[in-house]
Amino acid sequence: MEEPLVPSLLDLQVEGAKYIFEPKTIRRMELLVLTVLDWRLRSVTPFSFIAFFACKLDRTGTFIGFLISRATDIILSNIKEASFLEYWPSSIAAAAILCAANEIPNLSLVNPEHAESWCDGLSKEKILSCYRLMQELVLDNARRKAPKILPQLRVTIRGRMRSSLPLVFIVTVSRKKIFMTRCGILRRHRLSEGTGSWSRRQ
Repeated sequence: MEEPLVPSLLDLQVEGAKYIFEPKTIRRMELLVLTVLDWRLRSVTPFSFIAFFACKLDRTGTFIGFLISRATDIILSNIKEASFLEYWPSSIAAAAILCAANEIPNLSLVNPEHAESWCDGLSKEKILSCYRLMQELVLDNARRKAPKILPQLRVTIRGRMRSSLPLVFIVTVSRKKIFMTRCGILRRHRLSEGTGSWSRRQ
């Protein structure tokens, strides 16, 4: 975004007229900074390549939105992994797109070696290495986020039950107590480490 009305240097001055910078001084400083940066003012990240690589992989445009979204999630979820520092941003983006493609049946058979032709400077070895590392991390993250299955609660009910009553229960668990309603008969069970006792209320 460009400024249509550039402020004068006097408007940018601080502390009054103690430090007055001439235009040639500002220009020399800017050229010095640009020279040190080798005129590279925009940092290149994997996100700079994701949309382009998604179009390369899915030329029909059917799954481009999913590929971009999923690849972005994969990169962000593994951004703290120090092992990715040895890979170029383009290699990380290519590996993320390939990992996202594995979740689409029509694209799951894409050979990672084909990604080398997507952009100049890509290395087949780097892409494959980053791809394998990313797959391991994706599987590891999936295992960590998998819901834990609680062990089944087995309760033995003592006493006879009326056969004429239908077997319909409403169970509520609260503070290690179970209340079961069976057609007007309220049964209360206190959970303990071993066994529990039932009381019947008419």
